Amino acid sequence: FGTAPGAGKGTLFNIIAAMLGEDNCEIVDRAQLESKYTPWARALFVLGDEIKSHDAQKDVEERLKILIASPKTMVEVKNVNAVTLSNRKTWMFASNDKISPIRVEVDDRRYSYFKNHAPVTPEYRAMLRSCYLPDGTGFTPDFIEEVRGFCRMLLDLEVELPFASDPFRNEAREALTSSSHAAHDVFVQRLEEDGIDALIDEL
Repeated sequence: FGTAPGAGKGTLFNIIAAMLGEDNCEIVDRAQLESKYTPWARALFVLGDEIKSHDAQKDVEERLKILIASPKTMVEVKNVNAVTLSNRKTWMFASNDKISPIRVEVDDRRYSYFKNHAPVTPEYRAMLRSCYLPDGTGFTPDFIEEVRGFCRMLLDLEVELPFASDPFRNEAREALTSSSHAAHDVFVQRLEEDGIDALIDEL
């Protein structure tokens, strides 16, 4: 999810945590993902907060491939023997980055990408705040009831696994896929696909 700050990415995580149980959900940043210690790896749902962005830090793409796609996951905690568990994790990535919060290859089956960088209005912020208790420690009882109803609806939903297992392909994802490649690679690919005449006409 790529959105303007304050659009509700954290609230979406909190809703999912309310349904799955807070102990089953974790938030990780880039430093935690690069660490050899993975106490968060027991979680069923993980929010990667600004994991991949345009900087000179170590690229974690290869590790993400293993963490997302591997059937097993290792939980390693300092001064405790590592244990291997079945990997049942679902990941969500959140970013305020307008250009490319993650890198996605054309045939990548791990990511759907949704973006909306429209400015967040004061009315919308007030609506989100109204879901929380005044001290911000949790959801209001009324909103908890809404979350329970949403959870019940999801449990009753019939899911067609062949469709759900494939990423949602939309304009945002196609743009992200294109921006994942170096400019000269994109040029050569266009040259091979469309030919020099078509490329010159477009330019």
